[in-house]
Formats: sequence, C-alpha cells, structure tokens
Amino acid sequence: KTVHMKLFSRLCTCLPVGFMFIALNTKSQVIPDPLSTYNKHLAERWSGEYMQVSQYKVKGSPYLLGKAFPGTVKFADGNTINNVQITYDLYNEKVSFEKDSLFFELDKLIKEFSIMLPAEYGNTNLVFRNAASFGDTKKKGYYNIISESGKYVFMKEFKLKLVPDPANTLAKDYKMFEQYYEYLLYDTSGRNLSKIKLNKKSVLSFFQNKSAAEKEINDSRIDVSTEAGVSLLLTRIGSL
Repeated sequence: KTVHMKLFSRLCTCLPVGFMFIALNTKSQVIPDPLSTYNKHLAERWSGEYMQVSQYKVKGSPYLLGKAFPGTVKFADGNTINNVQITYDLYNEKVSFEKDSLFFELDKLIKEFSIMLPAEYGNTNLVFRNAASFGDTKKKGYYNIISESGKYVFMKEFKLKLVPDPANTLAKDYKMFEQYYEYLLYDTSGRNLSKIKLNKKSVLSFFQNKSAAEKEINDSRIDVSTEAGVSLLLTRIGSL
C-alpha cells in the first residue's frame, strides 16, 4: 500500500548530496556489462508468469535487471531517503522502493536515485537522473549518468524491446523482454541532448567544434569505442 505522506516525511532527511563523476582512464579495468550478464541466460532461467503486452504473452521482467537493489532516492524538493530497496520499471518508466517492509510508489518527483549492483553485476553503483533535467520532457524515466565533465554529461538510457521467445520460437504471440541501452551526450551550455553510438563518426557529430575534438582523439589516441574513452575525451576537451 502507498504510505501516508506523514509517515513518508519521517523517513526523509534533507541532506545536500552531491555526486562527483570522474572520467575513467582508457586503461581502467573492464567492468562486466550488467545487461549482457542478465540477458545471457534469461530465457533458460525464467520461471515466472508471462506478462500480457498488447497481443503478446511476454517472458521476463520489466524491471531493470529483473529485481530490486539497495540504494538512495533523492527528491526534487531536496529530501533524501537512504537504505531502501529500489526497482526501476522500464516499461512504465516508474521508480518504486521499499523501506522497513513498507512499499512506496509516490507521485512526488524523484530527481535522482542510485542503486548498488551485486558482485555478479560488477559491484557497480549506478546513478540515474530524471530525463527532464536534460530538457527531455517526452520521457518520464531516468538516464544513467556514466560521467560528468565540465559542460558535458555522458549517459545511458536503459530500454526494453520485445524479441522472439527462444523456448517458443514457433509461437508468434510469445515474446521475451530484452533489456538494452542507448548512449547520450548532453551539452549543459547549449542544452543539446543527442543520442550517439560508440564510434568516432557518431561521437564527433555531437560537437560544434568537430576538428578540435578529432585532434584530441588523434593526438591522445583516445578509443571512443569504449565508455572510458568517451569519458576521457570529455575531460580533455573541456569547454569546446
């Protein structure tokens, strides 16, 4: 059940939490991709109920990586709730959380939330920020912040798509949720939000001063086919 706001207010603390993101060096240890690990054996392991989506019976979970993870929720009014179990519903683009066996699903605007993934997903802390923070008023959900450097923000958008169910390949009305992501870059000064791919042509297309960005890539031998490489590029080019 949704908890009354009075109880909710007692759980909140007004803590000015700041997040600092440091670009990764291209030689950093490679962290396992959580989605690759999650998707790899989903069809074989799934033993839950099928979800009805339009005319399809769909296997798999609409929740990011299929379950809740410990984390922190930060609201637009500055209130913060720590030590909660968080689920991010990619299908409905909603965040819900549980604390002390109480389930919260409030209309109160969430500005940011973070979740800590377990060892099987690389012991990684993921931070998500409301898409509206980047001028995206069409999306109700959140972008995962990979790195912030000066005027640039590098992000992932986690998404769902329906794919054929390997266990029911002959049944066209049976599908499976596959989770995937797309990359985005945001220019805070120009308020430019663009989807990119991890290749030189796509990354360069984001910048107004393409020649300067390309020179930095070539001179510093930055591999922009990796997240670490794009993050490093953003720290190097500064205010381009």
